[in-house]
Amino acid sequence: LEHYGVDSDLATSERLLLFSGAEEEGSEGAGGFNMTPVQYLNEVCPLKRRDEAVHSGQSNGTVSLSQLAHLALPQQVKSVLKSGQVIQFNQLCSLLGGRGSASAILDTLKTCAVLVQGCWVAGSNLLFSEESEHVRVNNRDFILWCFTQRRVVTRKELTSSIKISPDELREMLGSVASLRVSVGWEFKLPTDTEFIRKYPAIVRQQATQWEKRHNQLVRESGQCTDPIPEPQPMEVEQPIP
Repeated sequence: LEHYGVDSDLATSERLLLFSGAEEEGSEGAGGFNMTPVQYLNEVCPLKRRDEAVHSGQSNGTVSLSQLAHLALPQQVKSVLKSGQVIQFNQLCSLLGGRGSASAILDTLKTCAVLVQGCWVAGSNLLFSEESEHVRVNNRDFILWCFTQRRVVTRKELTSSIKISPDELREMLGSVASLRVSVGWEFKLPTDTEFIRKYPAIVRQQATQWEKRHNQLVRESGQCTDPIPEPQPMEVEQPIP
């Protein structure tokens, strides 16, 4: 990568390309630029290319932005959640492009997602719908519950509470958290304090639901009843291969 100063010949030449060469008003150039912001965006970055860029980072079976627009609001929300699993409320509203009111989006989220650190996470039943996957649902819900208690957990703490293979645990953690070497797994997104401040009733409702869900997990699987302890600072987590 070669650096060119702001006043270099090449930088000056490139900068001049940003200006119209028209000398007379009404000629093609600045005077003939009549595009709306949307038209200009589509010229610079066509919708098809933007869709491909979004789609390239998603797993198979997800939909592009243009396909998303043709779905009903509940299906739109579920598709976004399946693609990323973790999202802040403002990000979701922005991605939906004004389709649906905040209250309508929240009503949908309550049916297919759970609140963790003020962010919305795809519900386990949305990802694992088969009855045979009941154990996976329980394991993932316990992992998510741990992240409601604090931002960082370790594999050692989780495997002492649930029966799960190392590969499946890494898969579940990797979808909702990021590995911090020598620390543990930290929840993927910053705590959404804005949502917590703006929607306290929903936060309380979700906290109550998490308490009930954790009690259910304790009865069914015998998982620990207390918040997991703080991680030991010297414990080293190995990066995913």
